[in-house]
Amino acid sequence: MSRVAAVHILSEFKHLHSLVQNALPNIKVIDVEPLLTSDPENTVAKKQLSEIEVLLAEPLLAKRYFHLFSSLKWFQSTFAGVETLTDIDPNNPPKFLLTRSGEGFGHSITDYVIGYIIAKERCFFDMKESQGNCSWDANKYSTLFVTSQLNIGILGVGEIGKHIAKTCKFLGMTTWGLVRSNTEERKTQYPEVDHLCTTSNLEHLLSNCDYICNILPSTKDTRGLLSGDVLAACKNRKTTFINVGRGDVIDDDSLVNALRSKWLDGAILDVFNTEPLPLDSLLWKMPNVIITPHIAGLSVPSVVCLFIYLLAYL
Repeated sequence: MSRVAAVHILSEFKHLHSLVQNALPNIKVIDVEPLLTSDPENTVAKKQLSEIEVLLAEPLLAKRYFHLFSSLKWFQSTFAGVETLTDIDPNNPPKFLLTRSGEGFGHSITDYVIGYIIAKERCFFDMKESQGNCSWDANKYSTLFVTSQLNIGILGVGEIGKHIAKTCKFLGMTTWGLVRSNTEERKTQYPEVDHLCTTSNLEHLLSNCDYICNILPSTKDTRGLLSGDVLAACKNRKTTFINVGRGDVIDDDSLVNALRSKWLDGAILDVFNTEPLPLDSLLWKMPNVIITPHIAGLSVPSVVCLFIYLLAYL
């Protein structure tokens, strides 16, 4: 059992404090925000900030105040991605442990991906429109696909990607996965993936999949990976693109062009190059695009469960 006396929270997520406090009734759970908005000359507030040892926070928020947390031992990010911290000076690395919440988002992101695929293949969106027109036409839906007829390509087969692949495979889909290297030894590490590819044969993956699901992080190797005419490989399959990774895997102009050129049948977008998505973005008005506000992995209870689990080892 953890011997921590207090944990501090710096987050925009509602209810995070109460969920953590309910899970840790014998530990003080303290919001950092009131201390940060105090008078900068307030020596009491400064002292309290300097004594923080355990912090649960969004990385972008926490980064602004690392210089104040001189006693910090463990920072648990509420997000899966930590690219906002990658510009920390390597010659002066933080002296605390950093962990992220990636694995905790597997179920939530998988639900998001599978939910859309089933809704599309069963024509739920179209049926809702027919309902509005009081239209009853069963013949219109006589050639619906079932999941076992589908191929899905998963770009990035980490813990979340594996979770998506495992669920898709359970539903009978043929799974394709983009990984860094493809060797016989690597193949044994991905039993949930039927076909492994690397960026050298990315076109082969794209041309064989009905759905492409990006779960890649933002790195120098992934930024712009799908930009330009890369998605032209999807044109014969009329692929649907699902992005729950990072928006910069493709620039906006390339994505709009792929949709207008009908290389893609549609796009389900939860992440973007600029967030919130600018009001003048062409993506808002495209009929074959669904936009969600970066919530595919949003599961505060999952973050809390992971935090409590790790806290026991501190």
